[in-house]
Amino acid sequence: FNTAEWLARAQAGTAAARKEAVVLLLPREWRGAWHARPGPSGALEWRDASLWFKQHVEESLGKAPDRLLKVVTSLEGLTDASKQLALVVRAPGLTALPADGGEALRAAGADVRTLDLPGTGALALGALFQTFTVIKYRLAEVWGMCAVNQPPVECYKRIVAQLEKPGGGAAATKAFF
Repeated sequence: FNTAEWLARAQAGTAAARKEAVVLLLPREWRGAWHARPGPSGALEWRDASLWFKQHVEESLGKAPDRLLKVVTSLEGLTDASKQLALVVRAPGLTALPADGGEALRAAGADVRTLDLPGTGALALGALFQTFTVIKYRLAEVWGMCAVNQPPVECYKRIVAQLEKPGGGAAATKAFF
């Protein structure tokens, strides 16, 4: 809950004063890397746990044009401390990045939160996903919106349903607009 409140405070005030991005500094093992697929082909696939959290927050909160919180997953640090926050996530047995837990970023004046997760593996990932769910719902509450309401998706579904109707779906869709 403390991490959610930290982000909510950073999102308060005028648009010029708000932080627009949180740089998610996950352990090295959870950052993107190529992995060989099981089986005879040995084809490579990209696996990146950080993308779960980026999508989880941005999809739910990206519906308000006057509010924006981007989750940046590809940086080793901040590029603009006036517009970015740093969330350093640590889990036992995993390689923390940055190794100092964000102390150098803090010393340089950055707004940094360190989140220490319990356990390793699925337990730690589950705890992080739960934390991001709390963050999502808390920010939605602060912003006065519903985190699970998706008007563009529902509109798209209605358009597709009209198009798929037998006997004139395309004409009905044109009339819809």
